[in-house]
Amino acid sequence: MKRISITAVLLLVLSCSSYELKEPYKSDYKTIGPLGNNCFQIIIDALPDQGLKTMASRRESAYINARSAVRAETGAQIYRYYIREKNKQPRSEQKSILIKTFEDYTGKGRIVEEFYREDDSAV
Repeated sequence: MKRISITAVLLLVLSCSSYELKEPYKSDYKTIGPLGNNCFQIIIDALPDQGLKTMASRRESAYINARSAVRAETGAQIYRYYIREKNKQPRSEQKSILIKTFEDYTGKGRIVEEFYREDDSAV
């Protein structure tokens, strides 16, 4: 099934408030991870709550779900990248400290794009 990419891409650009991305990074809405030297992209995919009848209510629900997941997803996605790059699993007490640190990066980012998919999910 072909998906129309009216997707809510939440792009978290860390430490980039005055940093302008160059191509090919500027139009890259698929990569989760670093975009150049000073930016890290997070993509959040959120489904609408079940039982909603109208497209507007499903999209609003998906949007709210995506927005409420930003902090936790930022921590989780940066953590996954971190352990993949370090190629080792930190101890459990270190893991929670790292995830909290990475969640705190949320305040340093910004949302660049928001779209909806054909199934009314937000990404």
